Amino acid sequence: MKVIELINKEFWDVIFSDFDLGEYSHDAVIEYAATGIEIDLQMGYIFFENEAEDTDVVIHSSSARLNKVIGLNGGEFVQYELDDDDIVIAFALPLTANSEVIWKNKINEQFSPLISSERIFLLAAQILLNQSAAAIVSSVLKEMGEF
Repeated sequence: MKVIELINKEFWDVIFSDFDLGEYSHDAVIEYAATGIEIDLQMGYIFFENEAEDTDVVIHSSSARLNKVIGLNGGEFVQYELDDDDIVIAFALPLTANSEVIWKNKINEQFSPLISSERIFLLAAQILLNQSAAAIVSSVLKEMGEF
């Protein structure tokens, strides 16, 4: 699965229309996410909790550990290892619309490409990507005096 497929377009349409962020584009959201992921990586961990629209799925972590790993094709990835779930998600660096997203269970040694049928991993990747972008957008909006 590619990063472009994980963007929550409906959410971002509302954000871009409600605030003066310019014209909505996938590129802008991916740029925000790339910045957020780089900051996450520099900090070494993130905190988050999110319930998906489907009430039977809850993804949370007291602290997601981050580090860089080498992926399936030898490229560099940033890895989110969620403490409270058996989930490891990794995004190819540098983050672009066509960057690969891979996953594994904590007990597995090998990463696999993310596909849409792996629902819990797909939701975790969507949450991580959109949350990373939203963290940067909230900082931008705060600087603009919106909050």
